[in-house]
Formats: sequence, C-alpha cells, structure tokens
Amino acid sequence: MLGIAILSFVVPLIISISSWNGFGSEKYQRLLGGLEEKEFSANIQPISPSRMIIVDQDIAKRIGEKELGTIAGLGSSVELGNFTLQTVKGELYWIAPLLHSGFFKWKKFGDEGTTGYVRVSATNQEDYALITNVNGKKMHIIYQTGAYFSQDLDRHVYTNGYRSTLVNDFTFEVDDEGHPYWTAALFDTKVGFSGDEANGVLTIDPETGEIKRYTVQNAPKWIDRIQPESFVRTQIDDWGRFIHGAWNWSKRDIKRVASESSIVLGNDGRAYYYYGLTSAGNEASTIGFAMIDTRTKKSFWFKQAGATEDAAKGSAEGKVQEKGYEGSDGITYNIDGKPTYEFLLKDKAGLMKMIALVSVHDHTIVGVGENRTEAIQDYRAQLFSRGNAAVASTSDLEIMSVSSRIKRFGVEIIKGSTYYYLTLEKDSRKIFSAGKTISNELPLTREGDRVMVKYIPAKSPQEIPLSFFDNLELGIEKDPLQMKNEKSLDSLRDKKIEKSSEKVIESKWEALSAEQKKNLMKGKN
Repeated sequence: MLGIAILSFVVPLIISISSWNGFGSEKYQRLLGGLEEKEFSANIQPISPSRMIIVDQDIAKRIGEKELGTIAGLGSSVELGNFTLQTVKGELYWIAPLLHSGFFKWKKFGDEGTTGYVRVSATNQEDYALITNVNGKKMHIIYQTGAYFSQDLDRHVYTNGYRSTLVNDFTFEVDDEGHPYWTAALFDTKVGFSGDEANGVLTIDPETGEIKRYTVQNAPKWIDRIQPESFVRTQIDDWGRFIHGAWNWSKRDIKRVASESSIVLGNDGRAYYYYGLTSAGNEASTIGFAMIDTRTKKSFWFKQAGATEDAAKGSAEGKVQEKGYEGSDGITYNIDGKPTYEFLLKDKAGLMKMIALVSVHDHTIVGVGENRTEAIQDYRAQLFSRGNAAVASTSDLEIMSVSSRIKRFGVEIIKGSTYYYLTLEKDSRKIFSAGKTISNELPLTREGDRVMVKYIPAKSPQEIPLSFFDNLELGIEKDPLQMKNEKSLDSLRDKKIEKSSEKVIESKWEALSAEQKKNLMKGKN
C-alpha cells in the first residue's frame, strides 16, 4: 500500500515536470515549425467576388435546420451534427451529417443508420441540399459520433486495432464524388506527455466501418483537415509566447492570437487556418497574421501592421449603426492588392443583411453593400475618395484599361439595387459588372456603344468588377466621384509606369561594365 501511495504521487509529478513549459519552452516554441515570412499580395491572390464567403457556420446551421423542417418526420428522428468548412472540387461548402437524435431513435434506426448529410455553399446562400444518395446508391450513416455500443465511432476505432494509438478530432468530410467519410487525426506527444503533434489520419466509411490509415504525405487529396485546429491553436500560442523562452518577464517580442481561426484558400487552392496576430498588450492593432496548411502544417508569417479584427468589426458595425446589425467573425482577403477584412452584418435574428469590407491598414475605410458586388464597389469608392495613399499598395497592381464596343449588355435588380453586366467585342470571354455608383452613364448605355473601362484583373474570375466606366458616345459630364476615381487610377498607373522605367534603367546600369559606368559618371559617351 505504501508503494502504491508513493507511485500515485511520483508518477503524476514526473509527468508534470517532463511536460512543464518552464523546462520545455524551446521545444514548445518549435512545434509549429519555422514560419516562412511572405509578402501578402504575392501569395494571397486577388479574388473574384463570386469566391468570397458569405455564409458562416451560424447561417449554414439555420439553412440546414430549415431544410430538415421541409421533410415531414425527418426533423423529429435526426439532428444535424457539426458543420465543417471544406473544399469539394475546388468549391467551399459547409457540410454536416445527420445524426440520431437520441438513444431511442438510435435503437429504432441504428441498423440502417441516418440518411445522409446537409451541404450548404459558403459562397451562395441559394445553393444548399440534403444529400441522401451518391451515384444512385442510398446513403447509410451507421457509424457516427454519439451513437451507442459498437456503432459509436470512437469505440469502433478503439476496438479495431487502435487501442494503443492516440486518436483525435473526428470530422465528417466528403470526397469529390460526394461520398462521406469520417476522418480522425493520429498523433503522438513531443514534449514529455504533452506537445500533441499529428502524424497521420484515418478514414472511416460510415456505412461499412472500414478503416484506412494514411501518413500526412500519402493521404487522399480530398481530405482537408489532418491537423486538428486545437493542436494548431496551441502551437501558434506557444510560438508567440515562448519566442525568448519561458522567463521573458518584459514580454519582449511576444505575439498573441488576436482572433478566432478562419479557413481561407491560398492561391495554390489549399485550405489554411488563418490567425490574426498582435503584440502583447496591444489590443487595437495587428502586427500581421499567420496561415497554417490544414494538411501539412506548413506555416507562413505575414508581417502586416493594421487594425485588429475586433477594431475593424467595430468600424463595420458603426457604418450601419442605425440598423443595429452585428458583425460576424472576420475573414481576410486580398482586394486590389490590399489586405481587407470581410464581415457579414446580421440582424438580431441572425440573418445576413449586408456585407462590410474594412481595410486592414486603415479601419476607417469601410465599404458596405447588400451583396458582394455592391460591397466591393463601395469599398473601392471609399479607397479612391481617400486619394493615392489609400489606393497605393506595396504590390504592383495591374490596372487594365480597355476601349471597345459593347457586345452584350444586361441589367439585374437585386433587393432594390441595380447592377449592370457587359461583355466587350475585344474580349467577349470576360464578364464585367458595375453598380450604380460607378457611373451615371450606365442606365443610358446600350449594346453597340463604344466605351472605355478600367479594372484590376482577378485570378480566374467569373465576373470582374469595374473600377471605372465611360460611355464615349454620350459625352455626359462626369460626376465628382467618377472624376476622382479616374484621377486616382491614372495617378496609380503613372506611378507604375515610372516604377517600371526605373527598373529598366537600373537593369541597364547593372549590365554596364565598370569602365562604362566610370565613363558615364565622368560625362563621357
């Protein structure tokens, strides 16, 4: 009994000491790996408005519950699991499985399982569906979280070869064909009995229970989430906190996470966890942000001074304070080469009413609209109204100017707001969009008119918002905002030309020999 008593005291003490960050702070700090420093706009490409997320998790849950309610009897026997954001064929979707709503429902339907999952597009509120079959075959979600006895997912994995393996983060994902799987991270500890580190992933077929094991390197491409968000969050906290060890009393260079994680898509099409970062003790400004690959944990650190997400959200809510809307969690995008927060503004019922875009550099620059196109155009107008300092970016923006006749011209009215769409004879493959704030000539424009447009090209866009529009055949006097926009764009273009010329001169100078440089300095030919 004395030996047992001693062991019961000594073993926990050894575990605690071996895992204490006072001794292992350097190991904790290095768990995230080396964060590669990157330029913002070189790695987060400008996006098409159609790619912006306008459905968050709360909205997806409301849509899913509404969809269940339309099917008689289904809502009383099943409930929605957690919605997770994932990519399916390059598009972002919120996906949640249907689960048994309790023990008695499981006892009645356990052998058949539940009937499928709900899929809600993160970029289109009208794109949602209850998926009950794949390739004509009815779906059966038999093994699931919260089931009972042998059908409980955790128990099923434990009793089928993984008793001594650390397993975490059961997530419902679908492959590119729509077939559902459960995935789970395999992990071990790197600092004593702590420092959790994912080293592989399991897939579990929810109907057959078949389990397959993969390393991080050979996991199927459709799996988005191998690194549990809880692990990554702890590691980035330790990376910022222990930058000078555990005894950094002055808190020198300490960084801390300033916002909840978001999932964003890099220009490589891969999913990343996004975290805004701020220095210790500074609540109102960000010093940059980190992006961590959700599969490999490859990490990037972007130094980017500006407003924190909370400060930017306050500006977004203040823009429409008379409406009493509340902002969602923010997501950072690259709009015209500038880091920009996007917030969904919701009413008290949780319904999305407007979209707000806020400059990270200057959170007093806020654009709002009832949809993506309107919000982007208002945001650009706010940038242009501040002059070149607000428009200019550290990256080289390519401003395209095209004069052509209109090949096709259309008008759409969305919730009382008018939007114009056009294609040009010079390049009919591009669809341009513009709101009423761009030009007072748009309502008078027709197919065949000769126009001049300016825009900032996006990567693989479905539609390109115009920054400037002029109908060359009307000759109507431009309004002050349009004239200011034109002046700002022209000034920015001239700066780009000047910068390019400087680069050409510099390259020619470097190509000269030492003797030629010497003669030029003396004024000789």
